[in-house]
Amino acid sequence: MNKRKNTVIFVSVVLVIAFAGILAQETLLKEEGGYAVISSGGEEAARLPLSENTELVIGDEEQGYNRIVVEDGAISVTEADCPDKVCVREGKISRTGEFIACLPHELIITIEGGGGETIDAFAR
Repeated sequence: MNKRKNTVIFVSVVLVIAFAGILAQETLLKEEGGYAVISSGGEEAARLPLSENTELVIGDEEQGYNRIVVEDGAISVTEADCPDKVCVREGKISRTGEFIACLPHELIITIEGGGGETIDAFAR
């Protein structure tokens, strides 16, 4: 019985530490991004600072389009003519490492740079 109690305590402590690490990475280590990199067809189409409100349309009516809005330090796809509209439902992103993808239009938006040095997963 005593051995089982020690095992339960050990597993509980490990779970709490793991949860704390995940929480810290998601909230403390991710910083606000400095700019959004928009890639279309595998090539960089635009690099927009998140500090400036702007609107951009990538594509056209024939090939398909995505309307992208930068507002209040975040970027989002507000309109698209792709069939599933996953990119629109993703909502606003603003933190380094977050991304929005529209696979039918080969569009990827990633958040990069936040001013400070990024923390590597291997060297802390």
